[in-house]
Amino acid sequence: MSRASNIQLRQLALACLIGAALALLLLTVAGIGGWQRARQGLQEAQRIGALHGDMERLRLAVDYLTLLQPDPAVARGVAGDAERIGRTLAPIDHPTARVAAAHLREITHITAEIAEGRLPPGTSAQPRSPAPQNIARELHTHISVVSDGLHELSTGMQQQALATLRWLLLGLITLVVTLALLSLFAFALIHRRLVGPIRAIETGLDQFATGRLDARIAVQRDDELGRLAQAFNHMAERRELQENRLSESEQRLRLFATATTGSVFDVDLVNRTAWRDERFQQLTGYAADSVEATFDGWTSIAHPADQRRILDNLEAAISSGATYWEVRNRMRHADGRWHYMVSHALLVRDEHGQVVRMVGGTSDITDRLAMEERQNQGQRLEAIGQLTGGVAHDFNNLLTVILGTAELLGEKMDDDPDRRMLAGMIVNAAQRGASLTRHLLAFARKQALEPCVIDVNQLLAELEPLLRRTLGEHVELELTRGAGLWPALVDPAQLESAVLNLCLNARDAMPAGGRLTLETANTHLDQNYADANVEVRPGQYVLLAVSDTGVGIPPEQLVRVFEPFFTTKEKGKGTGLGLSMVFGFVKQSGGHIKLYSEPGQGTTVRMYLPRATGQAQAGALPPREVAIPRGAGEVILVVEDEPAVLHHAMEQLTLLGYQPIAANGGEAALAFLRERDDIALLFTDIVMPGMNGRELADAARLLRPSLRVLYSSGYTENAVVHHGRLDPGVRLLAKPYRRADLARRVYEALHQ
Repeated sequence: MSRASNIQLRQLALACLIGAALALLLLTVAGIGGWQRARQGLQEAQRIGALHGDMERLRLAVDYLTLLQPDPAVARGVAGDAERIGRTLAPIDHPTARVAAAHLREITHITAEIAEGRLPPGTSAQPRSPAPQNIARELHTHISVVSDGLHELSTGMQQQALATLRWLLLGLITLVVTLALLSLFAFALIHRRLVGPIRAIETGLDQFATGRLDARIAVQRDDELGRLAQAFNHMAERRELQENRLSESEQRLRLFATATTGSVFDVDLVNRTAWRDERFQQLTGYAADSVEATFDGWTSIAHPADQRRILDNLEAAISSGATYWEVRNRMRHADGRWHYMVSHALLVRDEHGQVVRMVGGTSDITDRLAMEERQNQGQRLEAIGQLTGGVAHDFNNLLTVILGTAELLGEKMDDDPDRRMLAGMIVNAAQRGASLTRHLLAFARKQALEPCVIDVNQLLAELEPLLRRTLGEHVELELTRGAGLWPALVDPAQLESAVLNLCLNARDAMPAGGRLTLETANTHLDQNYADANVEVRPGQYVLLAVSDTGVGIPPEQLVRVFEPFFTTKEKGKGTGLGLSMVFGFVKQSGGHIKLYSEPGQGTTVRMYLPRATGQAQAGALPPREVAIPRGAGEVILVVEDEPAVLHHAMEQLTLLGYQPIAANGGEAALAFLRERDDIALLFTDIVMPGMNGRELADAARLLRPSLRVLYSSGYTENAVVHHGRLDPGVRLLAKPYRRADLARRVYEALHQ
């Protein structure tokens, strides 16, 4: 259709609309006038209808005056009512109204004369007075004429109003029909031209409203509808582009928030309000509405000791002109635990240089710090292990010679008490040096453990007499043995040493006496406990708890109690290696240790020992006070690269009744094995240049499969020890050793 046709259609539609509007206007004006007249007529009819009641009251009042008593007051009231009704009818321009008004004036006149006494009313009791009876009939006649006139007038007005309303309704119907015809005519003219484009526009709008930003309107016209469709398409394209950019921005924000593993915040420092994302609840455990969304609300869940530091840190960053702020603090999680958090933010300044906003994030670094602490601890352990291992071999070799020589000197000086005492002092010093090395190796988890299945209750029962003698009478010892206790997989000698260390610490913490309790029980550590503690595997454990009623340990010292050389005792009363040795032994055994203490309330150390699956072995506990066994001339091949230690071992074995053969290395030892078949035992050092002791033993058994082997070393490293435990079937004599230790281990190697 051409543009001229479009213009004609628009003009015709406009003419139809103008005509309809004029007709509506005329009908509206006429209708308003007619409606007002009809309403006035109905209102007048209602007022006139209401006068019927007044006329009935007048009739009753006249009856009272003419039949009962000529009361002047009643007469005046009748006159007044008649006058009032007459005034009501006076404005009505109708013959009936005028006739009724004239009769009402007569009623007013007659009742006024009665009220003044000029026409006293007569009654049926006075038949001799005809005048009052005439007056009564006259009054009733007037009243009847007025009542009939009012009825006629009211009925006429109502009919007139209803007729007006009927004409109004007829006109309205006529107008509606006319407008309907005009609308149909206009619709018929423009339907084919407008409906299709409008429906296309409607479909596009509906699709756009439901989220389809790619919706477009395919209307190719140069009129208003075409321009509307074109404008919509341009708007939809811009909106789609904006939504795509917004979606990309939101995706980047989500990726950023995910990558930061924390909560993002925006703090308004002017109004002291804060916004945080939904990960705040994941981070802290608090619902969004449980913590006030302000800067003060955020700091309220920080540790009380950190709150002032947070504010001081922020004030320092603001005053220094910095654009970046970072702080670490503890924050109370909803579960009651304190988590370590790090917050970092960009400081946004206004045109005056004042900081008005902080935009950044908060991350939970508790696990990271715990991991760093484990790494640091592992590095410390590794450093101590490397340091200790580096000197343990040579140091223990020296101590072996010193200890053995001092023992021999003491035995040869029975007749010289002073020199014998000096030899004893040398022995004690050497033993203290050996103990120091063992403790350091234990803390570094480098000692050679010989775990076996033991009954912890039995171990404590055998250890009880020694503990009572050691603790003294001022300490009350109580053993609470758990019923049905599981067997434990630990080194019994090391466990005994650990219990003794803990009991001695407990005794020192109770200088005035107290109660020491040893308690055993079966227990299970679940995954939640394992997650909350370092190096703990969930599973079943045998619990051995040592509790005292001593002075306790201050909280600031609890975190350091397992460090080597740290002690709470006075100078000279402790080395600070007892608890570190216990810690290293339990950890190396695959267990867990926990210490609880409060100042003035005592201390409890809980050792969680790994449960064993088998039965406790008989004789697994270390023997005590066994007589030194002696040899019967057995030939022992001694291999040692340190001449002094080799000489000492040869001398000691000779004194014990054996025939030792000396070899200063692996090759020399193998040569003896090829030459002699009477060698009953290979007694070899482990750490040697060239061929080490384990390699020598493997080569020797190729020559002599039944050859018995006893290793000796001050530091084993990985030759015969793996995962902190001696390899199966390996016998080891740790340096430095005394003659009794040498005798026992050689005898066991030869006869077990």
